[in-house]
Amino acid sequence: MVLFFINILMKIVINAIILKEMGNFMKKQVTKKRKVSILLPSIMIILTFALLYMSIPRVYDFLKEREYKTQVEELVQQLSEANDVQEIINSFAIKYQSSIIVTNNKTNKVLNTATVSFLNYVDYSNDYTNIKSESMSVKVRFSKENSVFLQKILAIILPTFAAFSIIVFYIYCKIKFTNVDNIMEDLVVATDKMIELNPAAKYRVDGEQNTANKKVADNINEIYNQLLYSIEILETKIKDNTEFEQATLAVLKKTTKIIEAPIEEIKTIVNGMIRNQGAYKNHQIFLLDTRMKLDQLATIIKKVLENPLVTNSITATIVPIDIKDYFNQLLEPYNVMSLVKKVEIKNEIEPSFDVQFNPIIFPRAISHILNYAYNHCESGKELTIRSEKYNIIIEYEGDQMLSRDALSELIISDDLSLANKLFYQLKIPMDFDPGSKPNTMCFTLHF
Repeated sequence: MVLFFINILMKIVINAIILKEMGNFMKKQVTKKRKVSILLPSIMIILTFALLYMSIPRVYDFLKEREYKTQVEELVQQLSEANDVQEIINSFAIKYQSSIIVTNNKTNKVLNTATVSFLNYVDYSNDYTNIKSESMSVKVRFSKENSVFLQKILAIILPTFAAFSIIVFYIYCKIKFTNVDNIMEDLVVATDKMIELNPAAKYRVDGEQNTANKKVADNINEIYNQLLYSIEILETKIKDNTEFEQATLAVLKKTTKIIEAPIEEIKTIVNGMIRNQGAYKNHQIFLLDTRMKLDQLATIIKKVLENPLVTNSITATIVPIDIKDYFNQLLEPYNVMSLVKKVEIKNEIEPSFDVQFNPIIFPRAISHILNYAYNHCESGKELTIRSEKYNIIIEYEGDQMLSRDALSELIISDDLSLANKLFYQLKIPMDFDPGSKPNTMCFTLHF
C-alpha cells in the first residue's frame, strides 16, 4: 500500500512538473523562434538584393557584348561584299548608335561616320578583304551608357524593394506572432489555473488554429485530467486505508481489553502455584482452572482472528476477481509515467479467474515487479502483462540476461528480492527468465 501511495504521488508530481515546465519551455521557444524568424529572412532579403545589384549589370554587359560581336560580324560581311562602304557604315551607325572607322591597310585611306562622344564605350575591331581584294580594317565603337544607367536605376530600385520587402515581412511576422502571443497567454492562464487544481481549468484553442495546436491542447488537458484523477484516487485510497486501519485498531483494542483479564488471572494462579502459597498449594485444582481459562482465552482469540478486518490483514483468501480490471488499477501510475518515458504498456490479461489473492501483500509484491520492469524497459519499447491459463506473465523489452544472471538478479535487486519473499508468503511461485522474443525478459507468476 505504501508503494501504491508513492506511485500515485510520483504521478501527481510528474504531471504538475510537466504542466509547469511546458508553459515555460514554450515561452522560451516562441521568443527564440521569433528572433530567428525575423532576423534570418531579413538578412536573406538583403543578401538577395545585393547579389541582384551585382549580377544584373554583369549579365546585361555579357549579353550586350555577345550582341555587339554579332553586329560587327554582320557589318564585316556586308563591307566585304559592298561597293558603297560609306552608305553601309552610316546606316549601321544610325541603327546601332555607334561610330565606325574603316581603314584601307594599303593606302591608309580612311572612311568614318560622324564622330559621337561617349563617356562610357567599348571598341571592337576586325579585318576583312573587300571586293577588290584589298586588306581592310574596321573599328566600331558602341556606347555603354545604357549599362551605366541600368546600374544607377538598380541602385535606387533594389534597396527600395529590399526595404519594402523587409517591412512587409515584419508586418506579417507581427500579425503572426500576435496570434502566437494570444495562444501563449491563453496557455499561461490555463496552466496557472491547473497549478491551483481548479477542476474547471481547461486549455482551449480556437477553431481557426492548426491541428498541431489542437493536439498540444488535447495533450495538456489529458495530462491535467490524469493529475486530477490521480489526486482523487489518492484521496480515496487514503480515506479507505485510514478507515480500515481505524476499524482494525478498534478491534484489536477491544480484543486486548477482553483478553487482559483472563491473562492476569492465569498469571496470578501460576505465580501462586510457583510460590506454593495458600490455596494454590492444591496444584491439581488450579491446573484444571488454568486449563479452562486458557480454553476461554483460545476461544476469544479465535473469534478475533475470524473477524474480517483482521483476516484481511494477515491471511490470503481464494476469491474470484476481475484480474484484468485489477491490473488496470495497478498500472494507472505507470501509464502516466509512460508519457514521459514513451513506454507502451499493454494489459492483455484474460477477463477473470480465481486466484490466491491477498489485498495487502499482493499489491506490494506486484508493485516491486512492475517497478523493476518499468525501470528496465527501454524508452519507446513495450511492457506487456498477459495471462496463460493460470499464469500471469509480465514481459518487458530491454537488455536480455542469461538464465543464471536472471537468477542472480532475484537476489541482488531490492525490488525482486522483496517481491520474491512476498510471493513466497502467498505461496505463488515466481520465475524470472529471458523472453521468447529477442531483447525481452519475463516474470511468470504461477497461481
